[in-house]
Amino acid sequence: MSAGSPGWQQGLRDYLDKAGGDSGAVVDRARDIFRAYNQNCTKGGMGCTGDAAREAAQVAASTACSAQVMPVAFSDSYIPRRGTLGYDFQSVGASPARGFRPVVAGDPRLEGGDLLVSDGAKGNLADDGLGNVKRFRFETPENGDYRLILLGAKGPGVNANPFGKQIVVNGRAIDVMSGSGAGGAVIGKGSDRVRGGKTVEVPMLVVDTTVSSRELDVQFLNGAALSGFLLEPQTGISALGLNLANYNNTNPEQCSAAEDQIQQAANDGVPSWRPGPPVFVTDPQPPLRVISAN
Repeated sequence: MSAGSPGWQQGLRDYLDKAGGDSGAVVDRARDIFRAYNQNCTKGGMGCTGDAAREAAQVAASTACSAQVMPVAFSDSYIPRRGTLGYDFQSVGASPARGFRPVVAGDPRLEGGDLLVSDGAKGNLADDGLGNVKRFRFETPENGDYRLILLGAKGPGVNANPFGKQIVVNGRAIDVMSGSGAGGAVIGKGSDRVRGGKTVEVPMLVVDTTVSSRELDVQFLNGAALSGFLLEPQTGISALGLNLANYNNTNPEQCSAAEDQIQQAANDGVPSWRPGPPVFVTDPQPPLRVISAN
């Protein structure tokens, strides 16, 4: 980074990704990076500029607040609780999962979704889905704070990350990263609405969002393969149970705290190698400010 080597941004992302989706660990790694950057830049370097430091801070912030792809086991006996919306992305004529609303190719709320993804005969919401989903917009019951649980599809030709590198939720861009791969997330098991049944494991994203216009608009910049979609209030019991914090990295308060810490690390990591007054007094660029997706 201090040497200004081509591709240092990807190297930084790879290093931060090793935190396994833990925002606190990302912040710690960012501190280490800026500390080393400060020391290296006392000797000078092509990358020792305010612009490079700002870009590094932005990379770190987007990683700390990224949505992590995690595996989840979905039970075919799960029924959404009252107040939760469930959508089943499927082929025309198939029976949707209980309590879920069908979404098929040509649905007016859908852009893309013209590819059918199937992993065999349908006995579970996660057994089929739609590929090349570009956008899904629908009306919410009311405004408020919601949790979005996206269930990816599995099948021939579908990537391990079926959501793409970035999604946009009501105008908020969110980077998508590979999670730790650790299992344990279950939708259905232990719920009083489950009476036992088959589970199918699929990739999952969990995103917190606020709705202010009674509409949720989710865009997938690279296209996505989806089998299901849950929208639940942030209050009350989640479909993911009590271990929700293990799967959700996009809580606004958590993101804001991580951004503030990264910004401070960036500010602390730059001035000592710049001659004269502090860099943010003399530099014509604005002060370092993390600009993330939140």
